[in-house]
Amino acid sequence: MKVCLIGSFVLLCLLSELQVSKAGDYIRKNGYCMWYGQCGTNPSTYKRINCLYNGPAKPIDSPDSRNILSELCPEFARDDSKVCCSHDQLVSLKSGIQSAQEMMAHCPACWKNFRELHCHLMCSPNNSMFITPIQLSADQKSIVSIAYYVNKAFRNGLYSSCRNVAFQNSNTKIMNFLCGTTVDHCSPLKFLRFMGDPRLNGVSPFLIEYPDEIPPGITAMNTTIRLCNKAFYEPFTHTTSEACVCNDCIESCKGPLPIRANYITAKIIFSLKPSSNLNQRSCYQNFFTENDCILTGTILRLKILQKVLKVQGHLMNMSLEPPTGSKNITLADFCVKSLSNSCIVLSALQYWQNDMKKLNKCISALGGPCSSPDAFTIAAWGDHLARCTYDPYRIDTTLNISCISLYGDPVFPNQVLGGYDNKNFTDSSLLLVSFAIKQNMNEMEIERAKVWQKNFVEYLKYYDDVDLQLAYVPVDLSVLGRPGRVLY
Repeated sequence: MKVCLIGSFVLLCLLSELQVSKAGDYIRKNGYCMWYGQCGTNPSTYKRINCLYNGPAKPIDSPDSRNILSELCPEFARDDSKVCCSHDQLVSLKSGIQSAQEMMAHCPACWKNFRELHCHLMCSPNNSMFITPIQLSADQKSIVSIAYYVNKAFRNGLYSSCRNVAFQNSNTKIMNFLCGTTVDHCSPLKFLRFMGDPRLNGVSPFLIEYPDEIPPGITAMNTTIRLCNKAFYEPFTHTTSEACVCNDCIESCKGPLPIRANYITAKIIFSLKPSSNLNQRSCYQNFFTENDCILTGTILRLKILQKVLKVQGHLMNMSLEPPTGSKNITLADFCVKSLSNSCIVLSALQYWQNDMKKLNKCISALGGPCSSPDAFTIAAWGDHLARCTYDPYRIDTTLNISCISLYGDPVFPNQVLGGYDNKNFTDSSLLLVSFAIKQNMNEMEIERAKVWQKNFVEYLKYYDDVDLQLAYVPVDLSVLGRPGRVLY
């Protein structure tokens, strides 16, 4: 037995008692396991590890095991299923991937692909085909480390389906925590190797290596990958899972308006009055630019964006008395809605999800208020706007705010900004706001839309501001209720 000194502590190092396994010593064929049950403890992690068992797969050992399989691995929960996992192994599996489930469950494809990676590893009746024990315990009864051979297409598909998943109620990507590095520097193999190394993640009970090359005699694990932007049917549970939303799956971002919808728009075009003192290019400055001035378009100022958001918010939230009936009239009665059931309103303010607090958010170098005289601003609205117009799909900027709209899709700058040259969107002199309205309406919806439009026009007709002026294009009421093409 080897004795290791670490500081003033004496640890018993059992590594010298571990046995190196030989890859060619095992039966590899369908219906044969590489492990079954748990016996012994990993001296490195102090967690229970699996018993070496290179024999035929066994029937499910208890009703409790079947319940866990039905929940986590339904493909192995049939009445006639044979598996390579006991109840103890299933309890460990459920505990080990619980945190990942909480992170991934709102993106069904990501979660399904991830759980299948672990279900096939732990329970597949054929896991002798793709697992090689690397290190055994001193008594050679339990497995301390393995090589898990996974098909390259599956590895890449799993990573692709999870790469952009964000924590719920946050814009931070889960891959920043599941890869040991930021998502920008992650890769399929880095992701798997981090998840399989207990020294890095503190969760895995034993080391799982993911070799890049598949040696002769090994059949890599492979199963159907689910794409994050596609709904899919689960034959073992008879359920259908929806596609992941745009914030978790870039491939689900189909542009600012549903292609399938017939719609018309009510538009507002904001510009500065010729008499406004602000009617000149503004200087956006932060801590990083020090004395340098970044010129922006005349209308791109925090003060103006705040005013436009108030106008937009008033029109989105108007609640009007109906001529008949008891339910008040709102935009939601006849707008085009996204998958998240939000009205689609195209606006630059969607880069802040129409939230005044987010628009005003600022980070200073010293952590204090950005309004203080000695504050050095690290990031504020201008930095966020520049990043979002450059990459509308971005879900995390310096301010920790997503660029994705409140209705769940990216906002393309050429539809919400105007008066710029080439693609210099931050040099804009116009702000555009467009309300997407259904064209195919029933009679009640048409009547409610007419009331809303009347108030829309009245409000904008009498809008007055020292700096802002606006033009508006109301809905063409003559086309309501008739199928037709998309009108901008």
